[in-house]
Amino acid sequence: MSLSISARSVEQLEFGQILNLVQSYCKGTAAKNMALELPFQTNLEILTQELRQVLDVKMMITQRESLTYFEYEDVGDALYMLSKSGYVLEVEDVLRILHVLQNYQTFIDHFKGERKARYANYFALGEIAGYSAKPISIISRVFDEKGNVRSNASPELAKIFKKIESISRTIDRTFDDILKRYKNSNFLSDSVESVRNGRRVLILPAENKRRIEGVIQDQSSTGKTVYLEPQETLTLNNELNSLESEKRAEVYRILRALSAELAEHRELIIEIQHRLVQLDIIRAKGVLSHRIDGALPKLSDEVKLHLIDARHPILVLQEESSQIKTVSFDLKLKGDNRLLLISGPNAGGKSVTLKACGLIHLMLYYGLLVPVHEDSEIGMFRQIYTDIGDQQSIDEGLSTYSSHLHNLREILEHATDRTLVLLDEIGSGTDPKLGGAIAEGVLESLLYKKVFGIVTTHYSQLKVYAFRKKGIVNGAMLFDKDNLAPTYRLKVGKPGSSYAFEVAKKVGLDDYVLRYARKKVGKKENQIEELLIDLQEGKAILDEQLSYVDRERKQLDTLIKNYDDMSKQYEIKRKKLQIKAKELEMKRANDENLELQQLINKLEKEKNLEKIRKLKDDARSKRARESNDIIELKQTVVAQKDENEVIRVGDYVKMLDGDLSGEVLKIQNDKATVLFGLMQMEVAIADIRLANTQLEIKTNKSINIKGVAFESNFSPKIDIRGYKITDAEATLEEFFDKALLNNARNLEIVHGKGKGALRKLVLHKIKEYKDISSYHHAADERGGDGVTYVVM
Repeated sequence: MSLSISARSVEQLEFGQILNLVQSYCKGTAAKNMALELPFQTNLEILTQELRQVLDVKMMITQRESLTYFEYEDVGDALYMLSKSGYVLEVEDVLRILHVLQNYQTFIDHFKGERKARYANYFALGEIAGYSAKPISIISRVFDEKGNVRSNASPELAKIFKKIESISRTIDRTFDDILKRYKNSNFLSDSVESVRNGRRVLILPAENKRRIEGVIQDQSSTGKTVYLEPQETLTLNNELNSLESEKRAEVYRILRALSAELAEHRELIIEIQHRLVQLDIIRAKGVLSHRIDGALPKLSDEVKLHLIDARHPILVLQEESSQIKTVSFDLKLKGDNRLLLISGPNAGGKSVTLKACGLIHLMLYYGLLVPVHEDSEIGMFRQIYTDIGDQQSIDEGLSTYSSHLHNLREILEHATDRTLVLLDEIGSGTDPKLGGAIAEGVLESLLYKKVFGIVTTHYSQLKVYAFRKKGIVNGAMLFDKDNLAPTYRLKVGKPGSSYAFEVAKKVGLDDYVLRYARKKVGKKENQIEELLIDLQEGKAILDEQLSYVDRERKQLDTLIKNYDDMSKQYEIKRKKLQIKAKELEMKRANDENLELQQLINKLEKEKNLEKIRKLKDDARSKRARESNDIIELKQTVVAQKDENEVIRVGDYVKMLDGDLSGEVLKIQNDKATVLFGLMQMEVAIADIRLANTQLEIKTNKSINIKGVAFESNFSPKIDIRGYKITDAEATLEEFFDKALLNNARNLEIVHGKGKGALRKLVLHKIKEYKDISSYHHAADERGGDGVTYVVM
């Protein structure tokens, strides 16, 4: 899924400069061409994968482990022709293919040992299953390191090279002898020899050309000088030419055989070139990302606008030459606020901030790391619309303002809730009141469509609109009043002033002009602007206070809920104690029954039937009352369970008749398999209820009752590896105390093996607690002597 953005917007955000840099860092022609055609990617999974590959390259450069490819050409046409039966590659084609293969082999050789795992994302991009370097060996068998055909590429070629070398030496000796013979005869010119048509020739005045037997190969433009090949070397040169023809024929035969061999590996070579182009582009992106110190922010498939320490990428690149540090900015639109209205002085950085935001998004979607803090959050917009700068079009007969309106109409027609809009100086180019009113209408429409965006303005009425309207927030480019200079810093939450009079005074505008202008504007305009700023600041404070009250209310609600839950639990425990007391009474009654039976037996012997009947009736009534009491108490305990609650796998549950809690592993029919500590039990679903184990209380908070802290999220596992003995001892004591207070049964202590000091400390502490019934070490596959299990 690619981003929808016009070529005009890409140009306005100056993305072309970024694109040219990426292209310049590519080594291959295919990569250079493809870099210009890559789409803006908004598929979160694909984009994340590519950015991690770029991050690997940046890390390699930072760690001085960078991988550099050498220049190579596209071999697509040659590989296509190689699919034709009997096609013979030209020498240049073979060498181009060799360069591609050698580049890929450089990649393979670079990622050996730890690098393969350390830069796994980049390596995975280039890795080819079943890769073989055979095509390189095939070509290297024929061509040497300089790209020349080896003289021993075949036995026949070796013979031809040997003959050529022998005849060449003979020709040189013969020519040298001839040169000595005629050197002192005054037949030759001052420059005695030269080379014509690849042959050594004598240089003679034209009048001496018949004094030496041979063939004229050339003459000067004036005709006064001739270049003559002696007859003695002519025959030898003809023989040499014949051998050269034989060599060319043999080289052609070798190339035909080589082409046939390479054709067998054609699919592999195609895949290698494809991977190399991808690797080359990612490497180029990594080089640029390193130059701008780019980071990988948090990505979201939702639309978000949260930039931290963001800087304009092009200004960052210019830091190297200008030595001027780029000012960063923070920008976050949260909650219902989706539009930011930035105001402030001219040349204060409004447009730069707006463009930086747009360019950062384009670069990220293109697959580049961006100059922001890694905690920044960037969402996947589907469209980006811009209206920046002078849009006057002579060809279409449009003025600047008409062109702005044309762009705004197009934006309003197509913008959705997944659109990012960047509007610079909205409403400018016409009467301020009319332009401001239309601009306000545009903002109203954008808010209705739930569009995200940044808008810059000088209009006070738009600042007031942003103050009053929900969904849009004011922002200001700060200004140094003392030095009358912009700071280029963005402040979200308050409108900015244009500081027109202050700037005009600084540049030396006539005082008369300034006095006239101030009088014309009047005090009310400035007072309104100052009042607006004060109101905005007050509103921000009030919003923060309301937010604080809301957080406190939620925390109070949570505490009340926790209190109610604990009250119910204590009521259940009280009833359980009553049940146990009744059961003890019944047990004692059973003991009394033995004595009663003995008395009845005695009375039967005495035949006192009336007394026997009364004793039996009294005993039966007493047992019935006690049994009914127990049943009623148990029913009140069971009644604490919500009839509508649904227990699922993964839920934490508690037994109705006890404090034991655990995690549901499996549910089958009316039974549930629950993990209680380290022990699994199958229990009836009717005997368990959902446990309140995930209260919304921070881990460092607890409910204190008479100095004792009960923690709802106590973990029965602790890891003390790496602790000092004193720290470990204090931690263990606190751990055991909390376990007792939270009625924990099974504990797990990870202390590691090492020299055994921590293990001895754990055993020593266990002996200090009489509440610990037993302990044992884990099985070998679970840590052996490095883990101790404790049963409370």
